[in-house]
Amino acid sequence: MISVVLVDDHAVVRSGIRLLLDGQEDIEVVGEAGNAKDALFRARALKPDVILLDVVMPGESGIEVLPRLLTESPETKVLVLSMQDDPNYVREAFAAGAHGYVLKEAADEEVVSAVREIAQGGRYVHPTLGARMVAADAEERAAAEADPLSEREHEVLRLWPRTPPRRPGRLRASPTRETSNSARGPGGAPRRRACARARKRPIQPDRRRCR
Repeated sequence: MISVVLVDDHAVVRSGIRLLLDGQEDIEVVGEAGNAKDALFRARALKPDVILLDVVMPGESGIEVLPRLLTESPETKVLVLSMQDDPNYVREAFAAGAHGYVLKEAADEEVVSAVREIAQGGRYVHPTLGARMVAADAEERAAAEADPLSEREHEVLRLWPRTPPRRPGRLRASPTRETSNSARGPGGAPRRRACARARKRPIQPDRRRCR
């Protein structure tokens, strides 16, 4: 039997989910909470297999309290149940320790399937959100390849025109591991490509390093 604790600040939502889950032969709702403080108490006292956690709650949000829920009950899996369909929320939830993310608009069967999946040690993301995350990641990779300069190098190039001619060395990026690696650009793009791209901008790189 999969034990579940529901965490949502709306009693009507909790009642609907309880009715759905209690109707399953292998799932039992053992507790409810309407805020982060009560959720921590339930996690500590009940040690459920799964916590269904809302994101937006009064006071502390679900994402903020999530790591502490896992501290109170390390074996518990957290399934975020939210109205937020932004892929950034999904990333934040998983970074905080969530095992799944389902939209509240999802069909009843999907919520039940997600509970079972993460209870068995798996991961679950709403299919639509999964597709959006893949697309967003692809766009970020394309943007990184189009601009091989690191953030530090951009800073140096922005400040370069302000540098006194006799003391240009003060604004050069320090030879740290980060700047040494990023000098080649993401994906191994060479320095010449980075400088060539920089020449097209209003600011000018140190041409002595672009030869």
